[in-house]
Amino acid sequence: MGLFKRKWNMFFHNLKEYSLFISIIFPIGLALLIWGYTTEENYSSTLVLIGYILMIFSIIITLYKSWPEKKIETKKILGDTITLETLNFLIPSVSKIGIVGPSSVGKTTLTENITQSSYSKVRTQITAAIICSTRKYPIKYFALIDGPGNNTPEQFNIIKNSEILIILMDHNSSDDSKEFQQNRLQEISNLNNQFRNLLNQEKLKLKQVHLLLNKRDLWVNEKEEKREILNNWFIEEVNRWNTGSFANYVTSDCYSNRINSDLNELIKNLKI
Repeated sequence: MGLFKRKWNMFFHNLKEYSLFISIIFPIGLALLIWGYTTEENYSSTLVLIGYILMIFSIIITLYKSWPEKKIETKKILGDTITLETLNFLIPSVSKIGIVGPSSVGKTTLTENITQSSYSKVRTQITAAIICSTRKYPIKYFALIDGPGNNTPEQFNIIKNSEILIILMDHNSSDDSKEFQQNRLQEISNLNNQFRNLLNQEKLKLKQVHLLLNKRDLWVNEKEEKREILNNWFIEEVNRWNTGSFANYVTSDCYSNRINSDLNELIKNLKI
């Protein structure tokens, strides 16, 4: 029914905003009504009529102005960037997914792959949401939480507004080197600690934390002993996320932005 497809949680907010009609017009109508009933003048019936009209008018106009708008059909705004508040008024509702990680880890490319658009077009100056969908049936909709920058505080804001968190990790800040950087692994470990501390401080529990070891098309060509070092480090990071109550689900996988099938597998593994 159409009544259930409206923003009813905004009704009392709107009612308060437009209460001016009742607070001013209704008392005037009531005063005229009382005057009409108490006076013996010939125009008393006119006063009563005007009083009733003003009172009824103030109620009707207040309800009309406060009547909530229809909710938005998610499929009609697919690909659009909307405010976080608007997410509350979508039919069907969507999961909120955030992507975080160190600089040069591949967040921009992953965002472009998921949204199927140029990141420069969707980049926002505030924390907002890009409406996306899965590519295979059954179609599911989700919102990719997007922020204005790459700094840690800005990533914190993305985490606070997400239900599902994708944490991108890699072995090297370069896009074409298979060589491991020990300082890079330490940088990511430190960043993960900051993310977990934030969740503890804010007393937040996410629906899912999905750890992605990116650039597998590069490090897969490294020597076996070095791949084992990377794998052990990655397992330790996953275990650290599993030790606390940070999310209902902690999942992990290896990934590459350059392998199309990896994106399909990623979307399939998210608890959308």
